[in-house]
Amino acid sequence: MSPDGTFTYVSPNWKSLLGHDYDFVKDKSLLEFAHPDDRNNLQSVLNRLIDEKNINDIEYRVKNFNDEWKWHSTSLTAQFNSGGEIDSIVGIAHDISERKFAENAVIESQRLSAIGEMASAVAHHFNNSLQIIFSNLEVALLDKSISRQLKNYLETIKTATSDASARVQIVQRFSGKKHIATRYSRVKLNKVVSDVIVQSRPLWKDKQEEKRIEILIDKNIRDIPDVMGNDGELRSVIYNLIKNSIEAMPEGGTIYFETGTSDTGVFIRITDTGIGMTDDVNSRVFQPFFTTKGFEIGRGLGMSGAYSIIKEHNGDLKILRSAPCKGTTIEVLIPFSNFSEENNEQENVKEFEGAANILWVDDKPMIQEIASELIEALGHKCKMVSGGMEALEILEVESFDLIITDIGMPRMSGWQLADKINEKFNGKMKVAALTVWSNQFDDDEGISHNVDFILTKPIKINELKSLIDKAMQLQK
Repeated sequence: MSPDGTFTYVSPNWKSLLGHDYDFVKDKSLLEFAHPDDRNNLQSVLNRLIDEKNINDIEYRVKNFNDEWKWHSTSLTAQFNSGGEIDSIVGIAHDISERKFAENAVIESQRLSAIGEMASAVAHHFNNSLQIIFSNLEVALLDKSISRQLKNYLETIKTATSDASARVQIVQRFSGKKHIATRYSRVKLNKVVSDVIVQSRPLWKDKQEEKRIEILIDKNIRDIPDVMGNDGELRSVIYNLIKNSIEAMPEGGTIYFETGTSDTGVFIRITDTGIGMTDDVNSRVFQPFFTTKGFEIGRGLGMSGAYSIIKEHNGDLKILRSAPCKGTTIEVLIPFSNFSEENNEQENVKEFEGAANILWVDDKPMIQEIASELIEALGHKCKMVSGGMEALEILEVESFDLIITDIGMPRMSGWQLADKINEKFNGKMKVAALTVWSNQFDDDEGISHNVDFILTKPIKINELKSLIDKAMQLQK
């Protein structure tokens, strides 16, 4: 380079690594290729060369032919003429992009693990709040006198509450702890798509109209069979894909939704008319912490999280088509479901027609109140107590068909209570554990405490009914 940082020569490796022809680079400044945030530092390095003569391991970002940022580590040495003035600068650069990505991934993993730890600490309280909202909605929806319009409003709030719970659990997974197997049920994917289009309207319509940008929604929704899945998690996936499509269309455009069936399953295809992706971005888009948006906009977790969710559904998430300036098509594929096992299980569990006597142990008064209403709405009797010691005292004088205990309680946890109940009744008492978070439960732990059922928050009235029906048929 000349003393001011203008290229006079680059080796053939420049084109191999960055894609620019030599003629394109010659007579341009190094600063033109450097990231705006790194230019001041590079200019300072050039200024210091007259005194320091040699500066090593300068790390900065440089733009390649596809407008992607690569990390370089460069050593610069000043060449002086007979008058003691800098005549030229010789530099050797190494591509350290993979190392920097790995370092950043470790840092982000540690940060996210800390977030997971914090989330675990507050999850009990957060999900209790969701439980109160969700259960009150369930009770309100039992009222046959409410208008259809009000019912639709309540159902929308209920769906949003369920989604909030699912998204909290998705974030918590990154802490690296075990998590409860996600509850799967029949899902109508066409309804998932319709729900998320409505939920994301502020993103693709309201915010864009403020910027005088128009994003259109087009759909080709075919009749498709139900699948087994978690509707909250699947809505989260589609929401992330819509968000990415919007961000890929800074000047506006169209998002096209298509549903249908293939040889192996049911698909949702989302096509946008946005900026598209290069082959390099395409190959890395599902990697954790990979993002082209910058840290202020993205954390590189949306697509990797979506990919993980679909894989847990035994499905596939893939880029069908993408190219710069030609938009992107992404496909979500969920395998066909065999509902025979589910139907057999439902047929084997007969509805209990009597009134079960249930003891519910929970330290939150508001949870006690709403749980009591749910139990009574199902036609059963319920006694509420605030902790393990109180439960053991009542069990000395009263009998119950089923005990439901929260796990996360002060002084005596639900696990400790289950142990004492099993000791007292020789393992004959039916016990259900109520949990919200992965660090409270895994299969081995449930077996070790001889817990018969697991109930997860937010509690759904149909799941509570099913649990009671099963408990009343269980022989111990």
